[in-house]
Amino acid sequence: MARLKDKVALVTGGASGIGEGTVRKFVEEGARCVVVDLQIERAQALVEELGDTCLAFAADVASEEGVAGAVDFSVEKFGKLDIVFNNAGILGSVGPIKDISSEGWHRTIDVLLSSVFFGIKHATRVMEGNGGVIINTASTAGVRAGLGPHIYTAAKHGVIGLSQSVAPELGP
Repeated sequence: MARLKDKVALVTGGASGIGEGTVRKFVEEGARCVVVDLQIERAQALVEELGDTCLAFAADVASEEGVAGAVDFSVEKFGKLDIVFNNAGILGSVGPIKDISSEGWHRTIDVLLSSVFFGIKHATRVMEGNGGVIINTASTAGVRAGLGPHIYTAAKHGVIGLSQSVAPELGP
């Protein structure tokens, strides 16, 4: 099948796990992909395996500059962007709430939630008027508390809320 022929996809956390599997499927369906990950060696190995339909980009998605740079790189190299999969994730700070540091809170929220905001914001900047798809990874922990560590659960609730909030603005 070639359901994604001529489409360009950006996948954060694309070097391993769900992201890697998605990149492989997107390429199988005809898409060109930008694999965004801090694990740049893994991203480059995946790109080498999949061929010239993919490029690797090193970015910390907790940084708006990192996400904006990945979006701009995608458009610069492939001429457009059709799909953004905000997938990068970490387990983050775990433990009793009284033991979680402010730094742990911020890093976990930045990777799991702020990165999704940045991805939506910058995807919209380049997709507006051309259509496109934005996919955000959440979790069952985002639906029911008690299924994950506190900060992870809060962030995934936030991803679901943000996705539902922007859908009427950005959707057809």
